[in-house]
Amino acid sequence: MMRLLVATSNVGTGYRDLAVMERVLLDADELDVTCVRPVTLTSGARTGRVREVDGFGLTNTISRADVAAWMLDEVARPGSEPRTPQIATAPTRSGGGT
Repeated sequence: MMRLLVATSNVGTGYRDLAVMERVLLDADELDVTCVRPVTLTSGARTGRVREVDGFGLTNTISRADVAAWMLDEVARPGSEPRTPQIATAPTRSGGGT
C-alpha cells in the first residue's frame, strides 16, 4: 500500500526530485557533499544515540538536536566520501527506544 501511495502521489514526486538533487550533488567533483536523510523528526533533547539505517522504519524517530550534532560531527570527520546516509535514534541497550 505504501509503495502505491509513493508511486501515485505527490509524495513520490518529492522523492524522485530528491533523488535527482542528491545525484547532482554527489556527482559534482568539486563539492564534498553528504546529503543526510533523517527519519521522522522530533523536538526532543539530544540523546547522542544516532545510527545509520538501511531504510525508513515506521517507528524510527530522531530528534532535531541529534541530527544537528550528527551533521556537525560529519563535517568535522576527515576523509569522508560523498554519500546519502539515513539516520535514526539507536535503541537503548535494554532494547527499547526508537
